[in-house]
Amino acid sequence: MAQIDNIQFNIRSSEPEWLTKFRKKSWDLFSKQKWADLDLEEWRYVEPQSLYENMKTSANGHLRRPHLSKNEHALLVTHANESEEKATFSNELPIQVSTLGDLNETDAKDVLSILNLPLTHHRQDVFGSLNLACFNQSTYISIEEGACIDAPLILDQIVSSPISLLVVHLKERSNLNLVERWSSGASDSNNIHHARVICLLETGSKLSFMSTQNVNEESQLLSHHHFFLHKDAQLEATYLPLGGALSRQEQLVTFLGEGAHAKTNGLVFGHKKQVFDFHSVQHHDVPRCESDLFFRNVVTDQSKSIFVGNVAIREGASGTVANQANKNLLLSAEAEAVTTPKLEIDTEDVVCGHGATVATLSETEIFYLQSRGLTREQAIKMIVGGFFSPILERLPAGLVRDEVLESVEQRIQEVSL
Repeated sequence: MAQIDNIQFNIRSSEPEWLTKFRKKSWDLFSKQKWADLDLEEWRYVEPQSLYENMKTSANGHLRRPHLSKNEHALLVTHANESEEKATFSNELPIQVSTLGDLNETDAKDVLSILNLPLTHHRQDVFGSLNLACFNQSTYISIEEGACIDAPLILDQIVSSPISLLVVHLKERSNLNLVERWSSGASDSNNIHHARVICLLETGSKLSFMSTQNVNEESQLLSHHHFFLHKDAQLEATYLPLGGALSRQEQLVTFLGEGAHAKTNGLVFGHKKQVFDFHSVQHHDVPRCESDLFFRNVVTDQSKSIFVGNVAIREGASGTVANQANKNLLLSAEAEAVTTPKLEIDTEDVVCGHGATVATLSETEIFYLQSRGLTREQAIKMIVGGFFSPILERLPAGLVRDEVLESVEQRIQEVSL
């Protein structure tokens, strides 16, 4: 058993040898990393050391395993302690849901290759390495080749499990609508959670991925999502954070095959002293891929939103089409929005665009709506609703969309003017 700075690396008797070896490799990488290795520019609005101090005390909590069930609207995945009865999964569906430790030898080889993708393609920070070494909740979701899962798959997550790892594997020409829904448990308060998601989309597969969170406003949620897209794969990712004292989201999209498409949508609605920090990098390493990043943020009271979007087009990635846009609306004098769109272009024959705005409420628009019989408060709330409409209209119809619309509408009605 190895120990670093009060964090222990535990060999788990219940897990297979291949998984222990991988976790130990990640632990060895973590042990060599230093805080100086972090990109201080990316972390200048959040203090990583304090987050780490809060995380390390629970890095080896109780293991939790997924349970798959079904209702009339969706497939549901929830988690329970390892000591509870092991879940049984239906063989009628072309989908596999399990912990990493329950995989057979063939599936384990596939998963190990997916887990190594981030290590091969990109530098890991201390949080990413700690996650891979000490996760106490793991979920593996695999869709069979050519399969289409019609019902949305809703993955319910709670912040009381401190470190989670989700691995998603869409085999060739498969299709999945996955919703990651974060909430707080009844006894949760002042929790910090690090969530890592690694998704591999094989040739011609299609993933609709939505991440929503409405955790209590004492919790802190750090998420790192990495998507790898092979030839002609399609990704649509949507981020809808509303809760938490701090929500920091990192998204990386790496194109591995030509003709792949990635679209990312998101909205932020901050109030009180909330901080929402979103970073995205679209890695265009191969020709003729497309990416689109579209975010709208509203902040009020003393809340803050940070948006950093980077499109990196490497040499040889000709025919790339990439766009990103971020619009921000300030509802109070003390609210703050920071937006930084970036382009790194190392080749020719590409089409790229980026734009960002930070604006306050338009008194002209307010006056116009008041002239139509609305009060000033009603006018402002209508403007905010209209500001979010381009994002909300992109949400697929169904239970989750209704939940999101209700949460956003409730936040609009709570705005103090």
